[in-house]
Amino acid sequence: MSGYSFVVEHDVEAFERWSGVWLELQKQSADPYLSPSWYRLWWSCFGAGAELMLLVVDSPGRAIVPLMLRDGTLSFVGNIYSHRHQFVSEISMEIVWELVFALASSLDDCQRVVLSHLDAEGLELRALRSFSESPWQIVEGEREAWARPKEGWEAYLHARGGAARRKRKKVRRRLDEYGQWELSSSTTPAQAKTFVREYMSILNRSWKAPELSRSFFRKLCQQTAECGHFRSYTLYIDGRPVACQMGFLKDGTYFCYKTAFDDLYRILSPGIAVMELAFEDVIGQGARAIDLLTGAGAYKDLWCGDQRIQCHVLWGADAEMYLPCPPAKDTTHSEDVRYVYSSERLVLPDDPVEGVFLCPVDEEQALSLSVLMGHANLSKVTEWLRSDEHQGVMCVRGERIVDVIWCRKTDGELRVSFAENACSSFAERLQLWSAVQKRWGKGEYVSIAPLRMRGVFKKLGFVLETQ
Repeated sequence: MSGYSFVVEHDVEAFERWSGVWLELQKQSADPYLSPSWYRLWWSCFGAGAELMLLVVDSPGRAIVPLMLRDGTLSFVGNIYSHRHQFVSEISMEIVWELVFALASSLDDCQRVVLSHLDAEGLELRALRSFSESPWQIVEGEREAWARPKEGWEAYLHARGGAARRKRKKVRRRLDEYGQWELSSSTTPAQAKTFVREYMSILNRSWKAPELSRSFFRKLCQQTAECGHFRSYTLYIDGRPVACQMGFLKDGTYFCYKTAFDDLYRILSPGIAVMELAFEDVIGQGARAIDLLTGAGAYKDLWCGDQRIQCHVLWGADAEMYLPCPPAKDTTHSEDVRYVYSSERLVLPDDPVEGVFLCPVDEEQALSLSVLMGHANLSKVTEWLRSDEHQGVMCVRGERIVDVIWCRKTDGELRVSFAENACSSFAERLQLWSAVQKRWGKGEYVSIAPLRMRGVFKKLGFVLETQ
């Protein structure tokens, strides 16, 4: 590290000040969510409660690492809407790792480092693995799907195999039989405004929970449209918007960012339909790669046969407990399946936080909770919250609710519900359970809905039984 020094920028204007150097160093990257404009937009919507730590090396070489410090954790600037991170550097990655470690060691308030969504085969992790001794721990994370069509749509469709062709034929036949359908593409700023309205409308009628910030998506679509990268699609049936795909086309790569469909039309597979139609259009425009970003799914396997592995890099004795809780993987409900969580062996923090019991809450809190619980039906969540039967604890970060556990007594059993879209870490969820057990005591907790996060509760120390 001899000869290298760095400065740490703390104000949001630093994204603009260093944008020229940033873009010059990043000229080989097509990812729109690794640009300084993306980070600046993200910070304006989600940066409250965090301290910006933009690490900048300007001499003798140049490097930029967008970091932030929140609740004792040094991490990349980002959240669930940030699918990939990297060091922007022309100097060796080994030196950048040493500089990041030096920064973390110099911060009195930094208790751990959690750097997520790094490409397992990227330059950053290749350099990290070259150290004979290293303070860093590498943990494998999610997989992301992608494909490289080479010779146009027909060749790509043929390469995907018989399953994809049969599915496409079946979906098209259902659409033709149901009614008049058409696909609309959005590329301009004016079209982006219309698209966002339709996307949010469809999202409210879908199985998905509302987005954490509508403002973020409005600004994101507008910003990418002004740059010429916005490529989004809406599927209409008899004039009604039933499915949307939000995406970006940059330097020959199409990034499939968000997809939603009206649940009333589920039998028509509108989500698969809009994705397939969008891929056909962007490949026709010359797209050489399709990136479906992080997360598994059969629909992704249908269209993208290749995968990349993402990793988390950790430093600190308890850093692994501050990884984000993974998203829900099993969305199937069955009233016949009971999951029992035994908390007798659960090891709780020595100094548990006081839980905030919910009942009643205001409309803004109800919206936040509906997002976390995976319910698009806001009125139902509000009704639950105002019922004397339901109690729970919530974890609040800044002004946002980031996790919640419901508890209610039914027929002598203590039934629980868990947040599907939680932004909390394992450590924060342990604190929630401290509050739950302080109120209800140790024992067995029963859930009628299937457990969506087996790995989370196994890590927390629960014993799970299925009845």
